[in-house]
Amino acid sequence: MGINYEVGCSICAYNFHLKEGTASDFTSFENILKKYNVEQKREIKKILKKYDLKSKNRIKNPRYEKNPFSEERIYKCRKCGNLESQLYIRISVPEKWMFDTGKNIYFTEKNILFRIINNCSKCGTRLRHYKESITKCKCPECKMGELKVLNKKVWN
Repeated sequence: MGINYEVGCSICAYNFHLKEGTASDFTSFENILKKYNVEQKREIKKILKKYDLKSKNRIKNPRYEKNPFSEERIYKCRKCGNLESQLYIRISVPEKWMFDTGKNIYFTEKNILFRIINNCSKCGTRLRHYKESITKCKCPECKMGELKVLNKKVWN
């Protein structure tokens, strides 16, 4: 489930929408792939094939069940202050994987194989995941007004 916010500025009347969370269509890997461009899809599929991440013979692992991890996130641009929602995806593996063949496979480098880097739609700068309350942020348009959540809806 996720939340859709309608946000407005207290000074300039700038209005926009943000959303965050995981929708039911994010549970299917094919649906997640539809949201990416051809080059990103190719890279994701190559990683999944190389590490056999979609194998049906894998022993159930709670950390594997969240792979690939994908959700809508709210981001803030470090340069222009723009706030926007974008899809985030991460493919990672546990430190130790056990296959039914009995082999142990170890991965390092924080176990992240792939991660989408999101850039600002206005200026192109790399975005930062914004974890604070939206109301703590200044208006991305006038840079002075306080942001207020005007409406909040749950989506799935």
